[in-house]
Amino acid sequence: MNVPAAASAHSNLVLCETVEDLYTPRGRAALARACRDHLEENKLIPLELLSSSEQARLVINSETMFGSLLQQVAIAQAQALKQSVRDRAKKLTSIINQAVTQTTSFERKLPPPPVDAAGLSKLAESDPLYGERIAFVALARHLAFSRSWTEKTERCFALLGRPDKQLADAAAQGIITAALAEIMLVRTGVPELLGKARNPMHRIAQLLSLLDARFALPAEEPVTEIAEKLTALIRSQQPAALRDAVVQLIRRLLDNPIAFAAEEPSEEFRATRLVYETLIRDSALALEIGVADPMEIRMRRLVTRENLTRLVPGAYSGPKLMQALMLYEQTIGEGAREILLKYAVYMAEHRDFAKEFADPSTSTEEKLEMALEIRAKLATSGLPDHRREKLTLLLDGLINQLKVGEQRRAPRTMCGPEDHVVVENIKVPLRNWSALGLLFGPLSATLDLGQKLHLTVRIKNPKISIAFDAEAEVLRCGEDGLVAVKYHCPDRQISKMIQQYFDPVGAAKG
Repeated sequence: MNVPAAASAHSNLVLCETVEDLYTPRGRAALARACRDHLEENKLIPLELLSSSEQARLVINSETMFGSLLQQVAIAQAQALKQSVRDRAKKLTSIINQAVTQTTSFERKLPPPPVDAAGLSKLAESDPLYGERIAFVALARHLAFSRSWTEKTERCFALLGRPDKQLADAAAQGIITAALAEIMLVRTGVPELLGKARNPMHRIAQLLSLLDARFALPAEEPVTEIAEKLTALIRSQQPAALRDAVVQLIRRLLDNPIAFAAEEPSEEFRATRLVYETLIRDSALALEIGVADPMEIRMRRLVTRENLTRLVPGAYSGPKLMQALMLYEQTIGEGAREILLKYAVYMAEHRDFAKEFADPSTSTEEKLEMALEIRAKLATSGLPDHRREKLTLLLDGLINQLKVGEQRRAPRTMCGPEDHVVVENIKVPLRNWSALGLLFGPLSATLDLGQKLHLTVRIKNPKISIAFDAEAEVLRCGEDGLVAVKYHCPDRQISKMIQQYFDPVGAAKG
């Protein structure tokens, strides 16, 4: 087929210069697009239309339909070839008439029906130039007047024999599987043959399972008898035409703007990521399908400024910042990543970032834990260096405020003579304490700032009497031997008692 450089931008455009151009896979695909409604209404595939003079003349004699199709194709080809539409229409008409004349002569050479796989092979080998086309004419006669795609498919399988074993020779199998591939590519073919799928995500999984056992079919999807036959045939024999058809069907679903699973952005994000991870499991197949571009386009449609409030929900910037960073790691394509990254920076730079970081009922300890977790996520999220440094700097300011400022504002209570802490088996008087910190001493041992300690704390007064273990970090060591630490009680019940002791109103609200 002659495809000039001028037409290279038109990937779907086929320029017909000879009769043979009509019969190439791209030529038949162009015919399927041009005559889609007629083919589906009459349960025909392009090979049948090209290989039956009766069906071809029905289209040609329908002046309205044929004239419209001819004009449409002639305009597109004339523009690519820089010819007049009239000359191109004449050329196409001549090619079509030659094809019908040739098909009529092939029909006269056919043996009487019925046909079988051996007969198709014999016809394919009968003529070095036109043998395959003669075999297609015989197959078209065998498939004629099928009332459904299912019936047409069953007739093909009857010629092939057992789908899991190569009973027909290579020539016959190539001819029959080419017809099966065209049946699958018809718009209504897959729903009828494979059954309805819950959503496009499940349909992709279903199509992948035809190719390879590594791709599991969703348990809730039914399996038709024809689906089982197609699976056995494709996996065992790997017919090129059928495999290419499945790849085309998957690519159509990726290109289609319809949601994979849900219109709700966060659910669709999860579905999109799942489809992507499934497809890239086989890198060679992912390249063959061309996964990267359509998935990036889908992500750009999904991760938009308008959808951010639904993808990153909530009222407080801490949880939202963590969610934005997690989405950044999972997003496909730089365009969508940049939107999430700008949103994360916007939240961190907001003047009320510290104030709106978390729910007011959240303890300072929990806020600090969340801030540190976000900081750790920054280090592993794959952000560009300058962005990561900027966010880390902003977050460090909040962490320091939580460590020092909040601790200083925490109310402290003076202790009685029996209150003490046990540090490395040494009993030390407790001077005062709060929900966040302890001051005890004097302590003869030398401690370092930031040093971690395991303490046992015992407090007894008219309002509270408790003893608990605590994990502490040294904040300050005075010359008088007094030590200030911040602490955490791992026992949730005791921790709740402490919070209630220092803030009974807030604890009641919580």
